[in-house]
Amino acid sequence: MKYNVNDKVRVRKDLKCGNYYGRCYVNDVMEEFAGKVVTISSVFEKIERYEVKEDKKGWYWSEEMFEGLTSFTKSDLQEGDICTLRNGDKDKYLDENFQNYDIDNYNEDLTDVDSEKEYDIVKVERPLKIETVFEREEEPTELTISEIKAKFGITGLLKIKEDE
Repeated sequence: MKYNVNDKVRVRKDLKCGNYYGRCYVNDVMEEFAGKVVTISSVFEKIERYEVKEDKKGWYWSEEMFEGLTSFTKSDLQEGDICTLRNGDKDKYLDENFQNYDIDNYNEDLTDVDSEKEYDIVKVERPLKIETVFEREEEPTELTISEIKAKFGITGLLKIKEDE
């Protein structure tokens, strides 16, 4: 098989409902993906078919339905990505836009819409997600009532209530 799980491929622009591509029928739902980038989610080698993540109906797709692998696209950007422009500027992608440049100034392939090459995005870095991988659980401290009184300087009666 030509493609692997998580590969990004472009669906043929000329994909037409009612046609067969590699003995695989195209329905109206599949035709809506013509020209779009999709992600391979499953590979079925024995029957030479694929499933794509964006197709929620789970139709089978054949290699002939795709134009080929694609590179990183504007729709792949994620919150916090750091983009480097050809001119050396760096910009952070936040809230579906950049901090210093407008996302609408970029084509899907991250080139400048006005063909000003110095503003093309040439690198996207994704900072590591910070996640807790270890947290020590402290052992409970055991104290007698006398020890509690001494610790807090209580000389009279001590009333202990249940946590709410």
